Amino acid sequence: MIDRWLALLCQLLPGVVRAAVVRRDGGVMGQWPREAADVQALVALCQTMGKGEETRYEVLPSGLTLLAMPLHNRQVRVGNVCLELPLKPEQRATTELLLRWSQAWLELLSDSNREKSSGLETVLYVLEQGGRFERLQDNCSALATALAEKLGLRRVLVCLPDKGRCRVLGVSHAPGFDHRSEMFGLLENYLAQSPSPEDLHEHNDSQQHNGSQQHNEYQRWLSARQPALQFSLAALWPGAYLVLLFPAGKPPSNSAKAQIKQIARFIAPLYQIQNRQRQGVWWRGRSFLQDFYRDASRQKKILWILAVVAALAVFLALPGQHRITAQGALEGKIQRAIVAPEDGYLQEASVQAGALIQEGQLLAQLDSKSIQLEIQRWLGEKQEYERQYNRELTALNPVEMRIAKAKLAQAEAQLNLYRERLQRVRITAPIDGVIIKGDLSRAIGSPVQRGQVLYEIAPVNEFKLIIQVPEKSIRFVKAGQTGTLRLSAMPQESIAFLVTSVASVYSEHQQDIAYRVEAEIIPDSAQGLRPGMSGYAKIQTEKKPYGWLIGHGLWDWLTLKLWWL
Repeated sequence: MIDRWLALLCQLLPGVVRAAVVRRDGGVMGQWPREAADVQALVALCQTMGKGEETRYEVLPSGLTLLAMPLHNRQVRVGNVCLELPLKPEQRATTELLLRWSQAWLELLSDSNREKSSGLETVLYVLEQGGRFERLQDNCSALATALAEKLGLRRVLVCLPDKGRCRVLGVSHAPGFDHRSEMFGLLENYLAQSPSPEDLHEHNDSQQHNGSQQHNEYQRWLSARQPALQFSLAALWPGAYLVLLFPAGKPPSNSAKAQIKQIARFIAPLYQIQNRQRQGVWWRGRSFLQDFYRDASRQKKILWILAVVAALAVFLALPGQHRITAQGALEGKIQRAIVAPEDGYLQEASVQAGALIQEGQLLAQLDSKSIQLEIQRWLGEKQEYERQYNRELTALNPVEMRIAKAKLAQAEAQLNLYRERLQRVRITAPIDGVIIKGDLSRAIGSPVQRGQVLYEIAPVNEFKLIIQVPEKSIRFVKAGQTGTLRLSAMPQESIAFLVTSVASVYSEHQQDIAYRVEAEIIPDSAQGLRPGMSGYAKIQTEKKPYGWLIGHGLWDWLTLKLWWL
């Protein structure tokens, strides 16, 4: 910079032979021309100057004059500028004035370079603070805080697109902030109108009458603060902004605007990538399509639309498997009901629902005291009739003998009846299986009636699947079709089944008509099944185009409604 200034100075002054800028310690800071070899005379003259001497002249034998003048930077003497040139005494005042003006220009140039250096340091510091975290929210808060500190702003907010709306993600000096605040709500409503400011656009009072209603509300809210505030926007990318709040009438300087513009340009790619990563697949795809539609040419848009339509048409024409989904439940293939053999009182119940049982295992027992008393009574009657029969036989009385014999046979029949009833008080399992219904553990001592169902038993590994198919889908179901079942108890396992019958019996199932479809579980498709387990069954009918699979429900509904009209 010194060499350039010295060259311009020598072009300004006519007839300069050589020139040099000498530090106070005698070192040469710059010289003109650059190839000048002998500048010692100039250096010697500068060294003879005292601290308070302003300008010194020395006339050479050749008629040229050596001129030395102190060189200051912000009122600090940093050295001397020396020139060798033809100079008449009456030209000295004008030459000194030109030298002072050139020194003032040098100070302005130095201040500009210093300001540029300081601005670069600010930009680098803010960028370093705004990109040192992995989470986008932390980076936004750090960037806003660094901007507010370095540029002297009241507050800085970072607003980025989030699920179709521009939201505040970072606030200076506030790592945790409440989105429900009125300040953020008014700002987000204004940004939702898609403002298109320049990189830094000031929204002052003179512009309010041209702004939107949301802008007026936000600016009125800022104006009501103490002190009153105004705001500016700096675009990171379309739909993403830096919001700068500052006292009314004190906007950022031009250098601060330039620094903010550079920071926004450098930090935007990082924030754009992080913002896409934090959003879901749907919003990523939507953002990609929006960016493509915005940047693509008209011809390219038409080609892409045609390609998408062709691909969609091919997809809708491809065949797909038609499946009917309905609720299903397991039932035992054979179910046996265990009933009370006669009236009585429950004395013992040794099993509960869900227990595995074997054939002949004791399930329950009725109280037998009354039956045993009857047996004892009829034993006594039988003995009495035997004695009566023997007396009549000895007396050779045939009529009374026949009567006694008939009474003896009656007593024997009653004994056999009560002995059989005594055997039936022990209720045993007729088959191997599992108790699917019945829990008498809390009914000990209670009366039971003849024919009352006490238990229901089903085989362990023999099931049938009952599927409740809605009426709108029953026309597609036929015997012999296959499908898979997912039970609530075993959601990870797919159980294969075969449809065996489609009954005409219907019932109201979840406020709709459902038809009963029976299916058989394919052996070895699952283990650990129990009657009563329920889940969802999918019946595979036939292959149909994907277009039909997607739209046949709507088409059926529309056909029915149009016919009804």
